[in-house]
Amino acid sequence: MKNYYQILGVSEDASEEEIKKAFFELAKKYHPDRGGDEKKFKEINEAYQVLSNKQKRNEYDTRRKGGDFWFNGNFQENFDFSSFPFDLGSFFEEDFFPFDFFGRKRKQEKGRDIYLEIDLTLEEAFSGTEKEIKYERDKKCFQCNGKGFLGEPIYETCKNCNGSGRIKEVKRIFFGTFSQIKKCPLCDGKGKILKNPCSNCKGKGTVFGEEKIKVRIEPGFWNGEVLKISEKGDWYQKTPGDLYLKIKILPHKKFKRVGNDLYLKIPIDIVEATLGGEIEIENIDRKKVKIKIPQLTKSGDKIVVKNKGMPIFGETSKRGNLIVELEVLPPKKLTKKAKKLLEELKKEIS
Repeated sequence: MKNYYQILGVSEDASEEEIKKAFFELAKKYHPDRGGDEKKFKEINEAYQVLSNKQKRNEYDTRRKGGDFWFNGNFQENFDFSSFPFDLGSFFEEDFFPFDFFGRKRKQEKGRDIYLEIDLTLEEAFSGTEKEIKYERDKKCFQCNGKGFLGEPIYETCKNCNGSGRIKEVKRIFFGTFSQIKKCPLCDGKGKILKNPCSNCKGKGTVFGEEKIKVRIEPGFWNGEVLKISEKGDWYQKTPGDLYLKIKILPHKKFKRVGNDLYLKIPIDIVEATLGGEIEIENIDRKKVKIKIPQLTKSGDKIVVKNKGMPIFGETSKRGNLIVELEVLPPKKLTKKAKKLLEELKKEIS
């Protein structure tokens, strides 16, 4: 059984705050989008999901000590941790550490980035396509134009933090107390409260809603590549975040892409394999391609057709190759005459 406490680097009697702090520090270090180790990041997340949940943690501790609780630690196996739906950098700085070393509030420079995954067929990746993307994001309030108020703003000092924008939270833990400077929840760290907020956005300057955009995918786009759409993330003051689209190319039932080459397996009969000849096949773009089959072809033999593969991204006038693998099929039936002819043929070619 994995030692989740060891993975996060905390003691077995660590408090919720200690576990949370350890997770954020490690996640920031190992997140793949920040150049970290994806495998390590998944392990850290798995540990945090268990230890941050009281019930799961109790079951986990009981099982580690030989108890009867059953615990399944494989709940993360289908989750893609490489594409979190937020910008981890701003997440850590603003939400967990909203103030710097001197207690000054950090400034948010832009809206948060949004990460989405879109599916493409191999045909779409070959020819290029235009996709309509629907998603939700924070958009600028049309009523107040993103200001959060109409006319002139009227503020009053926040009584919860006395205008500092921060509060000190003290929690008692096993070996003493743990204190932390946190953003004031009442004024959202601003130190003041708006008295005449916009009725549409309630003073936030943004409204959450559906966004529709059309995105052009150029021919030859790679599986796993990320397309950046500037300023289509969450809106914040004058600088919105960006939208990142990770391209997932779906498997094809006939063609397989390897680099810029396309692989295709084609069945031929024993006569074509023996005598050779010319056949016509349909490529990924539904255009016909003529293939010359050499005499005495064996199953597994490959024929390379130059410049009939995938377009090379950014250089669409150039293409990879189409590689046709031949599969020699036996006859579906064998008459007496056919058997006699084959026996005579065997004598001739042996």
